[in-house]
Amino acid sequence: MVEQLPVKETVGGSSPPPGATSEGNNKVCLLGYCLLSLESRSKSPLLLCPNEMSWRRFKNSLVHALRGIRELLSSQQNFRLEILLAIIASLIIYFLRIPAVERAVLFTLMLFILSAEVINSIFETTLDSISKSFSPHFRKAKDMMAGFTLLLIVGSLIVATVILYPRFISLFQ
Repeated sequence: MVEQLPVKETVGGSSPPPGATSEGNNKVCLLGYCLLSLESRSKSPLLLCPNEMSWRRFKNSLVHALRGIRELLSSQQNFRLEILLAIIASLIIYFLRIPAVERAVLFTLMLFILSAEVINSIFETTLDSISKSFSPHFRKAKDMMAGFTLLLIVGSLIVATVILYPRFISLFQ
Protein backbone atom coordinates (compact mmCIF):
# COMPACT_ATOMS: atom_id res chain seq x y z
CA MET A 1 0.00 0.00 0.00
CA VAL A 2 1.21 3.50 -0.84
CA GLU A 3 0.96 6.05 1.90
CA GLN A 4 -0.61 9.24 0.63
CA LEU A 5 1.16 12.48 1.37
CA PRO A 6 -0.63 15.81 1.53
CA VAL A 7 -0.12 17.81 -1.65
CA LYS A 8 1.77 20.52 0.24
CA GLU A 9 4.52 17.91 0.91
CA THR A 10 5.40 17.34 -2.73
CA VAL A 11 8.97 16.42 -3.53
CA GLY A 12 11.29 19.39 -3.98
CA GLY A 13 8.82 21.81 -2.42
CA SER A 14 7.32 22.61 -5.80
CA SER A 15 3.67 23.40 -6.19
CA PRO A 16 1.49 20.51 -7.28
CA PRO A 17 0.47 20.19 -10.91
CA PRO A 18 -3.03 21.31 -11.84
CA GLY A 19 -5.65 18.82 -10.73
CA ALA A 20 -3.56 17.28 -7.94
CA THR A 21 -5.23 17.72 -4.61
CA SER A 22 -5.59 15.41 -1.69
CA GLU A 23 -9.19 16.33 -0.84
CA GLY A 24 -11.15 17.14 -3.97
CA ASN A 25 -10.26 14.39 -6.40
CA ASN A 26 -8.42 12.10 -3.98
CA LYS A 27 -5.00 12.34 -5.68
CA VAL A 28 -1.57 12.98 -4.24
CA CYS A 29 1.27 14.41 -6.29
CA LEU A 30 4.61 12.68 -5.83
CA LEU A 31 7.58 13.02 -8.20
CA GLY A 32 5.33 14.30 -10.98
CA TYR A 33 2.78 11.50 -10.68
CA CYS A 34 -0.60 11.37 -9.08
CA LEU A 35 -1.16 8.40 -6.85
CA LEU A 36 -4.82 7.58 -6.74
CA SER A 37 -6.63 6.82 -3.54
CA LEU A 38 -6.45 3.21 -2.41
CA GLU A 39 -10.12 2.70 -3.29
CA SER A 40 -9.69 3.71 -6.93
CA ARG A 41 -6.26 2.05 -7.41
CA SER A 42 -7.74 -1.21 -8.60
CA LYS A 43 -8.53 0.35 -11.98
CA SER A 44 -5.32 2.33 -12.55
CA PRO A 45 -2.59 2.33 -9.88
CA LEU A 46 -0.54 5.16 -11.37
CA LEU A 47 -1.80 8.05 -13.44
CA LEU A 48 0.00 11.04 -14.91
CA CYS A 49 -1.19 14.34 -13.55
CA PRO A 50 -2.90 16.64 -16.05
CA ASN A 51 -0.51 18.79 -18.08
CA GLU A 52 2.53 16.94 -16.69
CA MET A 53 3.65 15.45 -19.99
CA SER A 54 3.94 17.69 -22.98
CA TRP A 55 5.54 17.18 -26.34
CA ARG A 56 7.82 20.15 -25.69
CA ARG A 57 9.21 18.54 -22.52
CA PHE A 58 9.65 15.25 -24.37
CA LYS A 59 11.41 17.00 -27.26
CA ASN A 60 13.70 18.87 -24.84
CA SER A 61 14.58 15.60 -23.09
CA LEU A 62 15.37 14.00 -26.43
CA VAL A 63 17.54 16.97 -27.47
CA HIS A 64 19.51 16.75 -24.19
CA ALA A 65 19.97 12.98 -24.60
CA LEU A 66 21.21 13.37 -28.18
CA ARG A 67 23.56 16.14 -27.05
CA GLY A 68 24.97 13.73 -24.45
CA ILE A 69 25.52 11.03 -27.06
CA ARG A 70 27.19 13.56 -29.37
CA GLU A 71 29.47 14.60 -26.48
CA LEU A 72 30.36 10.95 -25.85
CA LEU A 73 31.15 10.39 -29.51
CA SER A 74 33.29 13.52 -29.75
CA SER A 75 35.24 13.10 -26.51
CA GLN A 76 35.43 9.40 -25.67
CA GLN A 77 37.65 7.26 -27.90
CA ASN A 78 36.61 4.00 -26.22
CA PHE A 79 32.92 4.78 -26.80
CA ARG A 80 33.59 5.39 -30.52
CA LEU A 81 35.52 2.13 -30.75
CA GLU A 82 32.75 0.21 -28.96
CA ILE A 83 30.12 1.72 -31.29
CA LEU A 84 32.19 0.62 -34.30
CA LEU A 85 32.59 -2.90 -32.90
CA ALA A 86 28.86 -3.05 -32.12
CA ILE A 87 28.08 -2.15 -35.74
CA ILE A 88 30.46 -4.83 -37.01
CA ALA A 89 28.99 -7.38 -34.58
CA SER A 90 25.46 -6.42 -35.70
CA LEU A 91 26.40 -7.06 -39.33
CA ILE A 92 27.89 -10.45 -38.42
CA ILE A 93 24.75 -11.33 -36.46
CA TYR A 94 22.59 -10.31 -39.42
CA PHE A 95 24.56 -12.28 -42.03
CA LEU A 96 24.83 -15.41 -39.88
CA ARG A 97 21.05 -15.40 -39.36
CA ILE A 98 21.31 -15.92 -35.62
CA PRO A 99 18.04 -17.07 -33.96
CA ALA A 100 15.98 -14.39 -32.23
CA VAL A 101 16.77 -15.35 -28.62
CA GLU A 102 20.51 -15.48 -29.21
CA ARG A 103 20.31 -12.24 -31.20
CA ALA A 104 18.52 -10.60 -28.27
CA VAL A 105 21.21 -11.82 -25.86
CA LEU A 106 24.00 -10.43 -28.05
CA PHE A 107 22.30 -7.05 -28.56
CA THR A 108 21.59 -6.81 -24.83
CA LEU A 109 25.25 -7.47 -24.08
CA MET A 110 26.27 -4.77 -26.58
CA LEU A 111 23.94 -2.31 -24.87
CA PHE A 112 25.35 -3.29 -21.46
CA ILE A 113 28.87 -2.60 -22.68
CA LEU A 114 27.91 0.78 -24.15
CA SER A 115 26.01 1.67 -20.98
CA ALA A 116 28.99 0.71 -18.81
CA GLU A 117 31.20 2.95 -20.95
CA VAL A 118 28.73 5.82 -20.55
CA ILE A 119 28.70 5.35 -16.76
CA ASN A 120 32.51 5.14 -16.77
CA SER A 121 32.71 8.41 -18.74
CA ILE A 122 30.25 10.13 -16.39
CA PHE A 123 32.24 8.90 -13.41
CA GLU A 124 35.57 10.11 -14.82
CA THR A 125 34.15 13.47 -15.88
CA THR A 126 32.63 14.01 -12.46
CA LEU A 127 35.86 13.13 -10.65
CA ASP A 128 37.89 15.34 -13.00
CA SER A 129 35.53 18.26 -12.34
CA ILE A 130 35.93 17.84 -8.57
CA SER A 131 39.70 18.09 -8.62
CA LYS A 132 42.27 18.52 -11.37
CA SER A 133 45.10 17.48 -9.08
CA PHE A 134 46.19 13.85 -8.82
CA SER A 135 44.46 11.84 -6.12
CA PRO A 136 45.27 8.19 -5.45
CA HIS A 137 41.67 7.68 -4.33
CA PHE A 138 40.31 9.09 -7.59
CA ARG A 139 42.77 6.95 -9.56
CA LYS A 140 41.56 3.84 -7.73
CA ALA A 141 37.93 4.73 -8.37
CA LYS A 142 38.58 5.38 -12.07
CA ASP A 143 40.57 2.16 -12.40
CA MET A 144 37.78 0.18 -10.72
CA MET A 145 35.19 1.62 -13.08
CA ALA A 146 37.40 0.84 -16.08
CA GLY A 147 37.87 -2.67 -14.66
CA PHE A 148 34.09 -3.06 -14.44
CA THR A 149 33.76 -2.16 -18.11
CA LEU A 150 36.59 -4.53 -19.04
CA LEU A 151 35.00 -7.42 -17.11
CA LEU A 152 31.73 -6.80 -18.92
CA ILE A 153 33.51 -6.82 -22.28
CA VAL A 154 35.39 -10.05 -21.50
CA GLY A 155 32.21 -11.76 -20.27
CA SER A 156 30.35 -10.60 -23.37
CA LEU A 157 33.09 -11.92 -25.63
CA ILE A 158 32.85 -15.32 -23.93
CA VAL A 159 29.08 -15.41 -24.44
CA ALA A 160 29.44 -14.22 -28.04
CA THR A 161 32.04 -16.93 -28.70
CA VAL A 162 29.74 -19.62 -27.32
CA ILE A 163 26.93 -18.40 -29.57
CA LEU A 164 28.87 -17.57 -32.74
CA TYR A 165 31.67 -20.17 -32.84
CA PRO A 166 29.49 -23.08 -34.01
CA ARG A 167 28.09 -20.92 -36.82
CA PHE A 168 31.55 -19.85 -37.98
CA ILE A 169 32.69 -23.50 -37.98
CA SER A 170 29.68 -24.55 -40.05
CA LEU A 171 30.46 -21.83 -42.63
CA PHE A 172 33.90 -23.32 -43.37
CA GLN A 173 32.92 -27.01 -43.49
